[in-house]
Amino acid sequence: MKKILWVFLFSALCTIGFGFEFNRMPAGTIAGVRPSYVSGSVVKVSVGYGETMGSYWEITSADSLVITGYTLTGLSATANGVFHYLYIDRANSSFPGVVLKNSTTAPIWSSDFMGWYNGSDRCIGAVWVLASGVVGSFICTDETTYYSPHIQVVNGAPSSATWNWSSYSTFNAAAYLPVNMRAVRLNCLVLGSFSFCRLRVTPSENQSNMMEFAGSSIALLNGWIEVSRGFGGSFYWYAQSSSASSNSTSIAVTGYKIER
Repeated sequence: MKKILWVFLFSALCTIGFGFEFNRMPAGTIAGVRPSYVSGSVVKVSVGYGETMGSYWEITSADSLVITGYTLTGLSATANGVFHYLYIDRANSSFPGVVLKNSTTAPIWSSDFMGWYNGSDRCIGAVWVLASGVVGSFICTDETTYYSPHIQVVNGAPSSATWNWSSYSTFNAAAYLPVNMRAVRLNCLVLGSFSFCRLRVTPSENQSNMMEFAGSSIALLNGWIEVSRGFGGSFYWYAQSSSASSNSTSIAVTGYKIER
């Protein structure tokens, strides 16, 4: 009888011990919390949960962030537009309930906490604010994928009549991409009077992870290019057409995916 009681107590202690370890919130955990556009100053955030520097938090269906949304503060006109990052405001949150704040201050990756942070505040989203000072209309198809306003980064540049990748051109889209992005969606077009054209866009000179298309009279690219953490925003591109006259190349940013 004593042996059976000892085995029971030992099993119970192991269950409690291992259960405690199992239920700890792993660093970097986040699920749900999908932003959605409401107006030029308001976004909603869906239900979800996560951790900030070891503290568990959650957003429930009864939360005002889900029902009425969050009104961004400090919106103002700028020369070209700017990103506002959405943060869990650690100092003013009573976990597991949360308070949000927005800031143009970009987050920094924390290897210790496996997330993007501005001080002790964890980034949960990034929205583009137009030059006029209002949030640009966007669609999130999942928690981290944004289809954003059309931002032109190459406008009417000429193409070449020959293919010579070593003479590529570059553009830097860093000002129109969040620092915590992991992929960018580009819309690229070569248009003019010709019978053949070709376009290549890549984030690296060695041509890895590229988009390329060849066609007759028009080359149109729409797609995602994945990038590494800390990507500086510079892209390489080259366009060729059968005629070097009466043609133009345009490239625009139309979306991005982020890490949180």
